[in-house]
Amino acid sequence: MSGIDYKKLRAAQKEMARKGTFPFPTYAEALFSQVLITRRPIESAFGKNFEKKNNKKPLAVPGPQVASTREEGPRGDEEKKGLLQSLGRFVSESADEESIVSFKGGELKDKSTLKSDLVLKQSDLVTGIQPRIIDTFNEKTKVIFVGECPKDFDSESPDSDLLSKMITAMKIRVGTHCRVFITKDSEIAEQEWFGLLKELTSDIQEIIVVSLGALATNTILQKKERLSKIHGKEFNLSLKRGAETVQIRVFPVFHPDILQINPNMKRSAWLDLQKVMEFLS
Repeated sequence: MSGIDYKKLRAAQKEMARKGTFPFPTYAEALFSQVLITRRPIESAFGKNFEKKNNKKPLAVPGPQVASTREEGPRGDEEKKGLLQSLGRFVSESADEESIVSFKGGELKDKSTLKSDLVLKQSDLVTGIQPRIIDTFNEKTKVIFVGECPKDFDSESPDSDLLSKMITAMKIRVGTHCRVFITKDSEIAEQEWFGLLKELTSDIQEIIVVSLGALATNTILQKKERLSKIHGKEFNLSLKRGAETVQIRVFPVFHPDILQINPNMKRSAWLDLQKVMEFLS
């Protein structure tokens, strides 16, 4: 062993490595070539078929690949579902009258904001109960405010509560609006609403209903809706009276009691009432 010239051996190894004929890589070269750089030094030493013959998995982990534009499987389904949910939120917040968004390949509709096709028949209103009507209700009535009686309402001074002030601010012509208070019980409230519909004379062909709060809104639309989602939107109902049809346009708004608790919501309520004013004008 003492006769071995290590300097010549190392020089020969370097020369063989430079020419690509080095028979076996050093430990450091093998480690760095597998993990950090490439496997080319090993391929140059053992040939191109080294990977095919070697059943062991390489130490190197493949890096991230560019995702395809159309991914199948559970992950792809989740992405599609998220996209549809985003479109649904966009539709519900859009100001389009029909609340329909068209795109290449189809269209998306928000059912909760579409105009309702609810049709009532006067012959079916057999359980009607007379609600509490505050103002004069006749053929000149154009707007009806329907909801639970506000807590600040004073029968001795019926124009001093917040609801009355809101109506005054809307500048609705005197004698053309009416306040109707329903009971908090949902079943009784429905019967009172039907009783109000029975009071519609043959001279009334179209009327606007401002539903105050969730109870009145759900009672009139005959379905449960989140008021925070549909307030300020317009819904169309129809009342069949034989050969005649009464068109009822419903505008849900927040109840005055809620506005008393949270004054910050007054601006939102006023914007909703402005839509009613625009329709009247």
